[in-house]
Amino acid sequence: MQRYPFQTKHRLRNKGDFARVFAQVEARVGRGPLLLLARRNQRTHPRLGLVVGKKHLKNARDRNHIKRLVREHFRLRQHDIKALDIVFLSRAGCQKTTNTELHRHLHAAFNKLSKHHAQN
Repeated sequence: MQRYPFQTKHRLRNKGDFARVFAQVEARVGRGPLLLLARRNQRTHPRLGLVVGKKHLKNARDRNHIKRLVREHFRLRQHDIKALDIVFLSRAGCQKTTNTELHRHLHAAFNKLSKHHAQN
Protein backbone atom coordinates (compact mmCIF):
# COMPACT_ATOMS: atom_id res chain seq x y z
CA MET A 1 0.00 0.00 0.00
CA GLN A 2 1.32 3.44 -0.98
CA ARG A 3 1.86 5.85 1.93
CA TYR A 4 1.55 9.60 1.59
CA PRO A 5 2.78 11.22 4.80
CA PHE A 6 2.27 14.86 5.70
CA GLN A 7 5.79 15.71 6.81
CA THR A 8 7.34 18.97 7.94
CA LYS A 9 8.75 19.54 4.45
CA HIS A 10 5.16 19.66 3.13
CA ARG A 11 4.22 22.68 5.28
CA LEU A 12 4.54 26.40 4.76
CA ARG A 13 6.29 27.27 7.98
CA ASN A 14 6.99 30.97 8.27
CA LYS A 15 5.63 34.39 7.43
CA GLY A 16 7.86 34.74 4.37
CA ASP A 17 6.52 31.54 2.80
CA PHE A 18 2.93 32.77 3.19
CA ALA A 19 3.84 36.28 1.99
CA ARG A 20 5.34 34.91 -1.26
CA VAL A 21 2.13 33.08 -2.06
CA PHE A 22 -0.07 36.08 -1.24
CA ALA A 23 2.16 38.42 -3.28
CA GLN A 24 2.42 36.22 -6.40
CA VAL A 25 -0.76 34.17 -6.74
CA GLU A 26 -0.65 32.08 -9.92
CA ALA A 27 -3.79 30.03 -9.28
CA ARG A 28 -6.89 30.93 -7.31
CA VAL A 29 -9.52 28.26 -6.70
CA GLY A 30 -12.66 29.06 -4.73
CA ARG A 31 -15.25 26.44 -3.90
CA GLY A 32 -18.04 27.42 -1.53
CA PRO A 33 -16.57 28.63 1.76
CA LEU A 34 -13.04 27.54 0.78
CA LEU A 35 -10.28 29.31 -1.12
CA LEU A 36 -6.96 27.92 -2.34
CA LEU A 37 -4.17 30.24 -3.48
CA ALA A 38 -1.15 28.70 -5.17
CA ARG A 39 2.15 29.54 -6.81
CA ARG A 40 5.06 27.49 -8.10
CA ASN A 41 7.98 26.76 -5.80
CA GLN A 42 11.58 25.70 -6.41
CA ARG A 43 11.19 22.37 -4.63
CA THR A 44 10.27 18.93 -5.90
CA HIS A 45 7.17 18.65 -3.72
CA PRO A 46 4.10 20.73 -2.85
CA ARG A 47 3.68 22.57 0.44
CA LEU A 48 0.51 23.58 2.27
CA GLY A 49 -0.28 26.46 4.61
CA LEU A 50 -3.54 26.89 6.49
CA VAL A 51 -5.31 30.12 7.44
CA VAL A 52 -8.42 29.33 9.46
CA GLY A 53 -9.32 32.31 11.59
CA LYS A 54 -11.64 32.96 14.48
CA LYS A 55 -13.59 35.42 12.37
CA HIS A 56 -15.45 32.63 10.55
CA LEU A 57 -15.07 29.74 13.00
CA LYS A 58 -15.39 30.76 16.65
CA ASN A 59 -14.74 27.32 18.17
CA ALA A 60 -11.21 25.90 18.24
CA ARG A 61 -12.78 22.48 17.72
CA ASP A 62 -14.33 23.65 14.43
CA ARG A 63 -11.10 25.28 13.25
CA ASN A 64 -9.13 22.14 14.03
CA HIS A 65 -11.70 19.98 12.25
CA ILE A 66 -11.38 22.05 9.06
CA LYS A 67 -7.59 21.91 9.26
CA ARG A 68 -7.63 18.12 9.64
CA LEU A 69 -9.90 17.75 6.60
CA VAL A 70 -7.72 20.00 4.45
CA ARG A 71 -4.48 18.28 5.52
CA GLU A 72 -6.00 14.87 4.77
CA HIS A 73 -7.14 15.91 1.28
CA PHE A 74 -3.72 17.44 0.60
CA ARG A 75 -1.93 14.35 1.91
CA LEU A 76 -3.88 12.06 -0.40
CA ARG A 77 -3.52 14.37 -3.43
CA GLN A 78 0.10 15.50 -3.00
CA HIS A 79 1.28 13.14 -5.73
CA ASP A 80 -1.00 14.95 -8.24
CA ILE A 81 0.20 18.43 -7.29
CA LYS A 82 3.85 18.96 -8.03
CA ALA A 83 6.03 21.86 -6.83
CA LEU A 84 3.33 24.25 -5.62
CA ASP A 85 3.01 26.34 -2.48
CA ILE A 86 -0.67 26.32 -1.52
CA VAL A 87 -2.44 28.47 1.05
CA PHE A 88 -5.88 27.38 2.22
CA LEU A 89 -8.20 30.14 3.46
CA SER A 90 -11.54 29.63 5.16
CA ARG A 91 -14.30 32.06 4.23
CA ALA A 92 -17.69 33.03 5.58
CA GLY A 93 -20.11 30.12 5.65
CA CYS A 94 -17.56 27.51 6.69
CA GLN A 95 -19.32 26.98 10.00
CA LYS A 96 -22.66 26.17 8.38
CA THR A 97 -21.25 23.70 5.86
CA THR A 98 -21.76 19.97 6.48
CA ASN A 99 -18.93 17.43 6.36
CA THR A 100 -20.23 16.01 3.10
CA GLU A 101 -20.26 19.44 1.47
CA LEU A 102 -16.77 20.23 2.81
CA HIS A 103 -15.41 16.99 1.36
CA ARG A 104 -17.06 17.75 -1.99
CA HIS A 105 -15.72 21.33 -2.06
CA LEU A 106 -12.19 20.21 -1.11
CA HIS A 107 -12.20 17.43 -3.69
CA ALA A 108 -13.35 19.82 -6.44
CA ALA A 109 -10.86 22.51 -5.42
CA PHE A 110 -7.86 20.18 -5.38
CA ASN A 111 -8.98 18.65 -8.71
CA LYS A 112 -9.16 22.07 -10.31
CA LEU A 113 -5.80 23.06 -8.84
CA SER A 114 -4.07 19.92 -10.12
CA LYS A 115 -5.61 20.40 -13.60
CA HIS A 116 -4.55 24.07 -13.66
CA HIS A 117 -1.02 23.11 -12.67
CA ALA A 118 -0.87 20.33 -15.27
CA GLN A 119 -1.78 22.80 -18.04
CA ASN A 120 0.91 25.31 -17.06
